[in-house]
Amino acid sequence: MSTRIVAFARPHGRRDQRMVIPIYIMIEGRLYPTVDWSFGGFQIKGYHGRLRPGDRFTVSHAGMMIDDLSAMGADCEVVRTAGDTLSAHFNGLSDHVFDLLQAFMMHRPLRQAASRAAY
Repeated sequence: MSTRIVAFARPHGRRDQRMVIPIYIMIEGRLYPTVDWSFGGFQIKGYHGRLRPGDRFTVSHAGMMIDDLSAMGADCEVVRTAGDTLSAHFNGLSDHVFDLLQAFMMHRPLRQAASRAAY
């Protein structure tokens, strides 16, 4: 009897699946749509601010629609910048931030997510 090792090549080193449905996040008082995002971090385009790799910052608000944002308070760190693109990762997720991201991922209204969190 022989042993066969079966494996799948990983196309990238990410641990979290990236969502390409945009959410809107607020950084330094400006609103940006995401290019992609996950429980690990996000990427935005159109950024012309001062943040550089290694800088820490807070995503103050986020939402699936521009006119329906929720307070977020997510601590983040810039991973890379290129032109007007900024990529960042979350420095740990509070329960609140995790619940928001999960609601966005499941396309669930936040009121419904908040009521389910009570159970």
